[in-house]
Amino acid sequence: IESGSHEKVDRASRWEKMFFGALLAAYVVAEIIVSTRMALFLRREKNFSLVLSSILTSLFFASLLAGRIIFIFWRPSLKVKTQMVLSLVGTLLCVLIGIFATPWGLVLSGLTMAPFYPLSMTAAGRLFSTQVSSVMAYVVMLTSLFLSTMHLGFGALTDLLGIRLALLISPFFGGLSLLMLLSYSRIFKRPFHF
Repeated sequence: IESGSHEKVDRASRWEKMFFGALLAAYVVAEIIVSTRMALFLRREKNFSLVLSSILTSLFFASLLAGRIIFIFWRPSLKVKTQMVLSLVGTLLCVLIGIFATPWGLVLSGLTMAPFYPLSMTAAGRLFSTQVSSVMAYVVMLTSLFLSTMHLGFGALTDLLGIRLALLISPFFGGLSLLMLLSYSRIFKRPFHF
């Protein structure tokens, strides 16, 4: 009986690691879609020149870098989970504004995305202090799986619906990551309030 209950704990632990890995992998897909498809979107949908679309894509990466540098020196007094939620909500809003209103939303999404990955590393360290390497293995595996699927799906959706609607994969995966983050404590019955 003890060995059966021990196996149950191990399975639950694996499930939690996979869940966290999927949460982070979903965010990575949201970021990669914007970073790799922004220039194409601007060329096809906005009729921007190659130079202008390249400049705006470079500004996206500059805002991503600026955001990460800012968070090295500025530590908000908010809890890690709250910062992660704000990052995802800000990203969803910016990407949707970028798709449907002005491309500057896509540029600014780099700034809102910037803190999420480093914050998720902090969360992984606190949630899985002795098992971080195991969690990171799930993160890498699931990110590879999600990205492979995303590239195939994006191409098919672009052919079927056009690039504007295909770009909605980014807020979809960002929203999925947000939903998983908000439900984490309820699902695993342990606090994520640090």
